[in-house]
Amino acid sequence: MIMSLVSLAVFDLLFLISACINTTIVMLHCVEELSNFKVWLPNDPVVAFSVFTSLGSGLYANSMLVTTFITVIRCLAVAHPSKYRNLLSWQTTVKIISMFTVLSLTSSILLLVFVEIPPKFDSNANTIRRSLLVFPERTLMKDIIYGTRDVFLPLASQIIFGICVVIMARYPRSASQFRLKLSKSLSKNDNSVIKDDVRDKKALTDESHSANLFGKELQAVQQMLLIAVVYSLCNMPKVVSI
Repeated sequence: MIMSLVSLAVFDLLFLISACINTTIVMLHCVEELSNFKVWLPNDPVVAFSVFTSLGSGLYANSMLVTTFITVIRCLAVAHPSKYRNLLSWQTTVKIISMFTVLSLTSSILLLVFVEIPPKFDSNANTIRRSLLVFPERTLMKDIIYGTRDVFLPLASQIIFGICVVIMARYPRSASQFRLKLSKSLSKNDNSVIKDDVRDKKALTDESHSANLFGKELQAVQQMLLIAVVYSLCNMPKVVSI
């Protein structure tokens, strides 16, 4: 679990760095435009912007996969703690996160395969500098990758989040009912009559059916629900942009 959180923090940090670089590139391009290209860069800023945008999208997808993986781990730890310890060792976690990283970076690299950066004349800057040249094959590749990574992946992860929230709300409720029954049974008087015992059992059954979450169980479900809502809202634009 700790390794997953550390890797998520690293990927988020790298994504923020790429976003800051893109912001700087956009500001430099604005300087070119505002100065009527009296001030210009040796290379077209669009080149660096395209490269770091592709890398940033891959890092963001990787963070999305790791976040979903952490959610599943948390759900397994609550629902089946014994199986969770046997199935997910640190070696398995490293393999899964490495697989996520390879897939995400591959999607970014594929977007740059059908791109060249040859030197050509820029009429705006009135000079020869390296500019972005996009091949027609990139359009099909971009549609496939964007459809899978930016539409299907957020939608699938949101469904997984919802399932995990339902499961995590169900199992703590069962645990609360079990502890309630146990505390009631231990608090009974040993010399109580059979009639009182039957009445207590009936009251216990009615109370267990209406038992609500409380304490750590309620806190865990609330945290998971908050994460799911924030995650869904942050990724909703990509789902809507179909």
